[in-house]
Amino acid sequence: MKISLYIASSLDGYIARTGGGIDWLTPMNNETEDYGYKKFYESIDAVAMGRKTYDSIKEKDLSEYDGKDLFVFTNRELSSKKGNVYFVKIDPKEFVRNLTNRGLKHLWVVGGGELIRLFLNENLVDEYIISIVPILLGEGVPLFHAPFNEQSIQYVSSKDYKNGVVQLVYHKKVEDK
Repeated sequence: MKISLYIASSLDGYIARTGGGIDWLTPMNNETEDYGYKKFYESIDAVAMGRKTYDSIKEKDLSEYDGKDLFVFTNRELSSKKGNVYFVKIDPKEFVRNLTNRGLKHLWVVGGGELIRLFLNENLVDEYIISIVPILLGEGVPLFHAPFNEQSIQYVSSKDYKNGVVQLVYHKKVEDK
């Protein structure tokens, strides 16, 4: 199974304000550019997110994830009226093994930072697609919560946009045998 982290970050490495706000992403709200999102979304089978991320969007609109299974990592007892939302209490490695056994091919790790760290510590992320937004927040939720295991990654590409957003793509480095 391929696991991708597709996410936006401030230039100083934050994915949300301290309180979880993402209003600073407005430069990316562009009707003429989707930053490869549609093509990426069509390539995935399922979505994984942390409970805090889920809490921040569940009141707004979960329809963005219609047609995909949405797995929320949490230690709490939660339920949803949406048929595609599932709550997960197992470690990421076992979770990925279960999805692979079900025949799924591509998982999107949405965030937040704590879930990303869990996947990093198991060396599960195969692809990093990080859009750097031209803003310095000064503090907030870091993209990569320390501590996590060191990993070598390999540059694939970058693309810059007229509004100052730069999208970086890296893959897990395959070690020479």
